[in-house]
Amino acid sequence: MPRWLIILHRYTGVVMGLLMTLWCLSGVVMMYVGYPELSDAQRLKALSPIDWARCCDAAGAGREDADPVDGFRIESLGQTPVLRLSLGMGRVRTVDLTTGRAIEAIDPAQAKTLAAGLGERLGIGAPARVETIDTDQWTVSGEYSRHRPLYRAAFADRGGTTLYLSSVTGELVQETTRAQRAWNWLGAVPHWLYPTLLRQNAPLWSQVVIWTSVVGTFLTLTGLYLGLVQLARKHRTGRWSPYKGLFFWHHVSGLVFGLLTLAWVFSGLMSMNPWGLLEGGGSPARAQVSGDPPTWSQVKETLAALKTRPPAGAVSLSAASMGGDLNLLSYSADAKMLRLNAQALPSRVTLRDLHDAAERVSEGLGMRTQALLTDEDDYYFAHHGSVTLPVYRIILADPDRTRVYIDTETGRVVRTVDADGRGYRWWHLALHRWDFAAPLRARPVWDLVMLLLLAGVTLSVGLGTWMGLRRLVQDLRPRRAASQPADDRG
Repeated sequence: MPRWLIILHRYTGVVMGLLMTLWCLSGVVMMYVGYPELSDAQRLKALSPIDWARCCDAAGAGREDADPVDGFRIESLGQTPVLRLSLGMGRVRTVDLTTGRAIEAIDPAQAKTLAAGLGERLGIGAPARVETIDTDQWTVSGEYSRHRPLYRAAFADRGGTTLYLSSVTGELVQETTRAQRAWNWLGAVPHWLYPTLLRQNAPLWSQVVIWTSVVGTFLTLTGLYLGLVQLARKHRTGRWSPYKGLFFWHHVSGLVFGLLTLAWVFSGLMSMNPWGLLEGGGSPARAQVSGDPPTWSQVKETLAALKTRPPAGAVSLSAASMGGDLNLLSYSADAKMLRLNAQALPSRVTLRDLHDAAERVSEGLGMRTQALLTDEDDYYFAHHGSVTLPVYRIILADPDRTRVYIDTETGRVVRTVDADGRGYRWWHLALHRWDFAAPLRARPVWDLVMLLLLAGVTLSVGLGTWMGLRRLVQDLRPRRAASQPADDRG
């Protein structure tokens, strides 16, 4: 074996092995505590019922009757009904539906009032303090950029809840608890290399994750090669491993768990879509299913219909056009959904609607299959959560064999999977989370398998790191002794 390769593997392992061991240990935490994220259910629970008696003046929307409207939501800002109008590029205009005036920003006094109302509805009391921040560990990603600065409201409830409000729209955009924050310092933060100082520079963070994963992949490959070469020397020693002690256990665990280690570190690299490998080209399916967006004139007519026939208990209504027809999804605080048409009357998605959507999506491309799925498939599934079923699946005859999944309750496209999406599913999700098939995803089977495999990989990587560190200390000792004066060396 080339000695330089052994030395390179040893000392690369000193640095990279520590990080890979940390990845394994933090992966155990992430099996049970995910990164804080405001769910739809949490957001709806925090909203107050829409006061239709004070609705619906939208004069401040700044739209002409013929202008297309890409999307909108109707909900409450505190106790005030508001219209949140999508302007494209992530921008939203918020209109006070009681006065018709556009809301440009939320001042600190309003933020305190809003936070107090949220605390009351969520049953966590009044906020202990409300402060203005630009970013912190739990709001560091780019999705919060359009809401900055943020109002951070800390509560003195048993869970140590912290709520984050947008200074632009007043919306609740994030929620964390004391336990989530503590566990994530042992879980997602080290696992994703996610400290605020690094993550707030997105391009730098991306390159750091990519190149540490590349080095980890190289370290694992060289380790596998060296382990197999030593295994091939069996005929010289008469033993299948020439090592003893810690070296023996590192050799054995590396041979047994080396491929799994390689799969995990390589799939972590693939999660970043390095150099655009699995980014995908995007799909027009959502726009094709929705059809032409409604005009502002149609939206105003729908607002008038809602005032006449308000849905009981609604805390949020959002546009969900299908085939060019404006529909609404009305949600109550307990996340129950009712689909309405433009006249505010109940409306269901029919099989004819789904067939028509399939024809629009496949136009010019052709269609391989279309079917109503009542069970998950390899590309539409939940990883220890839930997905909406049944779902209508369309597989196109385009070169990517694109899959389009339509929610049969809302009429919305809930997932599209092209060739890169399929690659991402297998090269990242399957290899990283071991969710190859439904039986393996079922708990507690998945927990037992993952904990066993993580223990083996941690043993292999941890032993290698420890031996590398010990050898490094041994290599440094003679140099230190040689650098001391003769009297000091005795």
